[in-house]
Amino acid sequence: MLSMIVSREVEAQLENLWNKPSNGTTNAHHKLPWQNPSMIYNSAVEEKLARRHFEEQAAAENRALAAGKAAVQDREASVEAALARTALAEQMSVQDE
Repeated sequence: MLSMIVSREVEAQLENLWNKPSNGTTNAHHKLPWQNPSMIYNSAVEEKLARRHFEEQAAAENRALAAGKAAVQDREASVEAALARTALAEQMSVQDE
């Protein structure tokens, strides 16, 4: 019983491996997705449009990441400033007493 389950699991894993692209294919076209062999273009113009689309998409993602990073840095700076103000206020209240 257990051996049947294990053999079925192994068969399922092997079938999944056949359905997934290899790492070589994935990595080779990671930086140039418009040159992926699964994408077929009828002309050089279509390939240029696809390239432009992927470059614009990457630029938009980079802008979003930069904006998010700037927002996090602003939030951290405001938290640090609030902590500094709180520490200063506590120091002033201790000196007044």
